[in-house]
Amino acid sequence: MKPQKLLIIKLSSLGDILQASPVTPIIKQHFPNCAVHWLVFSSHLTLVTHNPHVDKAIGVRKNIFSLLKCGFTLLMNRYDAVIIMHRSPMLGLICRLLGYRVRIGFTDHRVNRHLTVKIPFDLTKTRRQRYSQLLSPLGIEASSEKPFVPIYVPTKETDFEVKQPCIAIGHGGGKNHESEMETRRWTGFDGLIDHLTKIYSRHHIYILGDEHDADLASEYQSLSLPRVSLVAGSLSMNQTAELLSKADVFIGNDSFLLFLAASQAIPTVGIFGPTHGAFIMPEGKMFTYVQSEVSCSPCYDPIHWKTCKAYNCPYQIRCMTTIDDRRVMSAVEGVLS
Repeated sequence: MKPQKLLIIKLSSLGDILQASPVTPIIKQHFPNCAVHWLVFSSHLTLVTHNPHVDKAIGVRKNIFSLLKCGFTLLMNRYDAVIIMHRSPMLGLICRLLGYRVRIGFTDHRVNRHLTVKIPFDLTKTRRQRYSQLLSPLGIEASSEKPFVPIYVPTKETDFEVKQPCIAIGHGGGKNHESEMETRRWTGFDGLIDHLTKIYSRHHIYILGDEHDADLASEYQSLSLPRVSLVAGSLSMNQTAELLSKADVFIGNDSFLLFLAASQAIPTVGIFGPTHGAFIMPEGKMFTYVQSEVSCSPCYDPIHWKTCKAYNCPYQIRCMTTIDDRRVMSAVEGVLS
């Protein structure tokens, strides 16, 4: 099959969209003349519009007017195939009603009769490997470890001056379009920042994130240190990406910022408790992670995620409260060396 027009449906979340981004250059490599469109929530549109391998980004909001307008747009586009990156029978039904003949997507324990090509949702594979598997019906046996597509290319003009050398911190996360998993947040960042300022005495430390993450860090004692700046909630996504591109290392939880840092090809250290770092972190010498050593880690179940212990921890989130900052410092020194 050689599609002339292809639709990708990955609505959210921010980190998942970045992890799905490597499929786009692969598609263009095999089908240079194929028009690739991507359907995404409007709040995440920036991630897709900055992808040079996507010909058209289609944003949608959760309101009647936007849904009707989006439906008309999709109806007018006669896609040869659609790749649905969500395990959603409803999206399969919508694509079937729109008349798309080739509907590729994941299957799990639920029955999805609306897909014409069903790919098993394999928990033994990384997210990137699973997304790459969706290309196999197109005759593409793709490498699963292509780099993330950067959403930002640094320019000479900027309204935010980054003090260098610098280290970037992502202390928050765990909150996306559908849910909040506070168990992803390591509790040792305040002490870690204090250690970093002593060992890397020339570096400025930036604490990144959104407005919610700014509240989480507001009581850090390390904020009183002269080379520590809390910029969470004050930077745009592009400014955040630019800062990360200039950082010597990023240290953070399993969150969007972790993948944004990886997309900028800088040394990256991830901290994992309920989720599994081996299945999430990119491959390469500049990427490493610290996994909790408690017996119940990891506990996140992507199939039954609403009822798993990652969202309802009965153990006071011991997976993240017991990670020693010396292990994190050792990982930082390892990627910087």
